[in-house]
Amino acid sequence: AEPTALYWERGAWYLEGYCLMRRAKRIFRISRLAGLEVSDERFAPRELSSYPDEADPPGIEVHLRFDRSAQPRVSEQFPDECSPHGDSVDVRKVFYSMEYAVSVVLSYGSKVTVLSPEELKRCVLKTIEDIREKYK
Repeated sequence: AEPTALYWERGAWYLEGYCLMRRAKRIFRISRLAGLEVSDERFAPRELSSYPDEADPPGIEVHLRFDRSAQPRVSEQFPDECSPHGDSVDVRKVFYSMEYAVSVVLSYGSKVTVLSPEELKRCVLKTIEDIREKYK
């Protein structure tokens, strides 16, 4: 890869650059890089806008309902996705992975309810059961 940028996003470091193997602009999550070797080879930066992005996965559309007591944190984490709903705050958001969506839901404990999708509800329940089994 020919790196062009390094940035912090979604709680992790990412490297953006031109992938020599796929001949396309790519974004690599640093924690997932294995066998990384830094070379002394020099390259001329490419105009990445002329190269197609690798298709991003569409993500998971979720609808969450938060207890009003979680409002300060919810407003900070989801500033553009909050809408009042009676004594609650609703958030509609696309998460990049199911694992990340589950971790966000669990971080709010009993102050959040997953309204959709059903798959996220099942994954949260399974994770809670897995945690419960560890503490038996």
